[in-house]
Amino acid sequence: MTHFVVNFGVDETEKTVNIEILDDDIPEAPQENLMLYIAMHDGIDKSGAFTIITINDDDVFGCNSTLGLEWDLITDDQLTASSKRNNQIVAEKARLNHPTFWRHLDGDGQRWVRVDLLNPYRVSGFVIQGYSGYWVKTCFIKYEDSIGTMQYVLDDTGSNKIFAANSDGHTPALVYFDQPIETRIIEIVGNTCTINTLHNAKPVTCVIRLELLGCNV
Repeated sequence: MTHFVVNFGVDETEKTVNIEILDDDIPEAPQENLMLYIAMHDGIDKSGAFTIITINDDDVFGCNSTLGLEWDLITDDQLTASSKRNNQIVAEKARLNHPTFWRHLDGDGQRWVRVDLLNPYRVSGFVIQGYSGYWVKTCFIKYEDSIGTMQYVLDDTGSNKIFAANSDGHTPALVYFDQPIETRIIEIVGNTCTINTLHNAKPVTCVIRLELLGCNV
C-alpha cells in the first residue's frame, strides 16, 4: 500500500486529500498515468486540476517524486536568482502554486532561478508555472557537474537544449529530462518569455514558480 498526499485546486481554492492505493494497482511512470488514475479514485472531485504533493515511496515514479519546493522542504536560503524585481518578488517566491512569484529586474539578460539541493540528487525534470499574464515560454537548464562547474543541458547536436515551458500564466507545465541529472545545484534560465505590453519599453518579463522532480542518489 502506498500513501499519496494530493493537492487539488478548484476555482482558485485548494484542498488536500489522503489516498492509499494498493501497490499492484499503481500505474507505471510517467507521472501523468498516476495522476489520471488518482483522478478516477472514488470520492474525488474531478472538476479541478491537481498536483501530487508528497509520496512515501521514491520509486513509484521511477525517480520522479517532488523534491519539496512547493511545500518549503527546500528552504528560502537554498533559492537564489540573477536579480529580483523588488523586495516582494524574489527567488524565495519561485515555488509551484505560491500566491506570489519570482520575476527578474527589467534589463536582466540572464533571468535565472537557482536551487541548491545541498546534497547530490538525481533530478529527472521539473514543473514550471507562470503567474497571471506572464510566463516563461522556453527555457534552458544548467546544473553543477561533478567538478563544480555549471553546465547547460545539451541537445543531440551539442547545442544548449531548449525546453518548452508554459503557454499561460496559471497552468503548470511538466517537463522531463531525457536522462536524470545527478547534481546538487540546478538552474532554470528563461529563454523566451512574455512581453510586458503595459510598460512603454515593453520589456521581456519572465515569471517563474517551480517544483523539481527526482530522487535520492
